[in-house]
Amino acid sequence: ISQIHCPKDIYSLKKLVLDTLHFNNNTYSVSNRGGVNLDSGSLSFFESLIGNNLKYQIKIESGEFYFGHFTGAHQGKIHLQSQAHNGALMIELISFSPEDKIFHFYELIGNGVSGEWFHRGSSLDIYLDNKNLYLNNIKEKKYGNRLRCSACHVNGGAIIKEEKAPNNAWKTKKFPFKFKSLIANEEVQSLLIKTQDAYLLSQEIAISNSKLLLSNQFHKTLSKLNLKEVLRPLFCEQEVQLASDSKLHDTQIEIPSGFFLNPLLGNLQIKVDRKLFLSILKDLKFQFPESNQLTDSHAFITPIKSSSDLLWIQNLIQRGIVTKSFVQKISMIDFMNPVFSEKRCSLINQLPTKTKVNWSDQFIKNLEIDSNLSNSINIQEFKKSCQKNSSSKEWLKKTILGLKTKRELIKRSDISKNPRGQILEPGFRVVFPESPLFSEDYFLNENCEWIIAN
Repeated sequence: ISQIHCPKDIYSLKKLVLDTLHFNNNTYSVSNRGGVNLDSGSLSFFESLIGNNLKYQIKIESGEFYFGHFTGAHQGKIHLQSQAHNGALMIELISFSPEDKIFHFYELIGNGVSGEWFHRGSSLDIYLDNKNLYLNNIKEKKYGNRLRCSACHVNGGAIIKEEKAPNNAWKTKKFPFKFKSLIANEEVQSLLIKTQDAYLLSQEIAISNSKLLLSNQFHKTLSKLNLKEVLRPLFCEQEVQLASDSKLHDTQIEIPSGFFLNPLLGNLQIKVDRKLFLSILKDLKFQFPESNQLTDSHAFITPIKSSSDLLWIQNLIQRGIVTKSFVQKISMIDFMNPVFSEKRCSLINQLPTKTKVNWSDQFIKNLEIDSNLSNSINIQEFKKSCQKNSSSKEWLKKTILGLKTKRELIKRSDISKNPRGQILEPGFRVVFPESPLFSEDYFLNENCEWIIAN
């Protein structure tokens, strides 16, 4: 492999992996400024590789190799941003190492003449950068400074925030990219023709996350972390994903179940009238940035518990660190707020640093004494109340304001305060509609009624 010239741009990289090494690739694309802002010309292409080159003895399995590159608009055309401008990010690349069984992160950065490759770090570096998230009374800095990628890839692997169908803003069979004022040039059009449905990328990334959690090297690093650090995804959010209504033109909008419940506690299907929903958005002066639309191509975009966090929790059970019963009881704390619950997340600081005999029983007992756990809460009654309340226009209005709150909570979370970047990539990605009205925070109670936080 040392005989091969190092690629200095996206063209030479693809020539190397496709023509010389004869790997197969899958191509995916997302509109960075939202599905309704396609004519910004800002797209990201993510490509994955798979194959086995016997000559160079390189084997790449599904979920092991990804690279991303980007487009811009100029003179009415969308083109690849392949110029090596000084400091320009030309390519992002993630590769699973067959030696240490973890992911490594690379960037191709322009130097004014050509691109230069930089190895930014590994999955282990990311965990070390983020090991103090949500923790109080720490002597170290909250965030490490090993690599920029730590701000988005918090769990150490690849990520697609819009993992669940309909994969808002991603090119799919049901949502093909249709440009109005711009024309994709020949090379971009060629990529778009090859672009596959985003759900396939979600499947590949699920494989990636499983590979990482099976890594011995990864578990060696986890064994050095204290209990607060290891259990963090159960109490708080390390990563976050976005779900939305799955229909484009239906008369009803289906609110994603993860808006109401952690999937570990069940599912809840609530449908509301689309016309009523849009009229309330208009009354509340919602607008998707850089457009005249009330929402993006799919409505009700909400943060939900990430599959990588859920996979982590499942791994904790499999390794015997916690029991299913313990997970269930912690998930029930402030269950009406399945993501970014301040009440539940703050409890991480009450965990012991090290495991002792019956530590989990004592922890649960202390929570019961402090009234953080209640045996009177009934999930089924909560579901029935939500179904009953969903027919009310006033409840739907408050639900929309509650959605606004959940979106704001991402920005206030520790995963959005890393000095080197934020998980929603503000400035690069446009994700949510915005409204200048109502600064209050709205939260659900156990009766599925909305209350304003004190």
